[in-house]
Amino acid sequence: MHGRGLIVLAAALWIGVGLSGAAGAQEQAPVTPPPAAHPVGPAAEGQLQPTIAIVDAQGLLSASSAWRSIQQQLTALQQDFQAEMNAQITRLRSLEQDLAKQRQTQSAEEFDRARKQFEQEVAESRQHAQERARILDTALNDAKEKLLDMLGQVVRDVAKERGIVLVLHREAVLYRGDPSLDLTDVVLQRLNARLPQVTVVLPK
Repeated sequence: MHGRGLIVLAAALWIGVGLSGAAGAQEQAPVTPPPAAHPVGPAAEGQLQPTIAIVDAQGLLSASSAWRSIQQQLTALQQDFQAEMNAQITRLRSLEQDLAKQRQTQSAEEFDRARKQFEQEVAESRQHAQERARILDTALNDAKEKLLDMLGQVVRDVAKERGIVLVLHREAVLYRGDPSLDLTDVVLQRLNARLPQVTVVLPK
């Protein structure tokens, strides 16, 4: 086993867990952790120890405590953002009503000037909303990157300890005769221990 390089497929680890933006992350339901896999013990007399293992990366990430902490923080940030947007919408509606009243009392030139100012405020509010959405998405991606990095480290550590040189995504495996090839439960336990939560930081 010595001298052989450890191969961990990057594609097997980069699983989005339904994370296509902040909204998708909020809707993604946690996945129940997979059943415990039998540990890979020392090779029996005259038998070779398996050098290939599988991991349910998507289910593992969804079930991790770190991902759940990301979801909770993201939900709170989205609620704050929505409250801010609701207040802005209420203000713009009030301005629109005032503008309609001014049409009856102001000259065409004055009304046109007020209308342009209102349209400018609407455009600025829309731009602000888009910027806030971008900030939330960036914060989510940064937090997810930390989780994926730690997952990769844990998979590599477990694989090295067990003399495994190839770790595959479970969905890519058509058949496995030995349940001990599945390292999902072991990796999940270590991932939760090493990274129980990830702080979602809004970029400045």
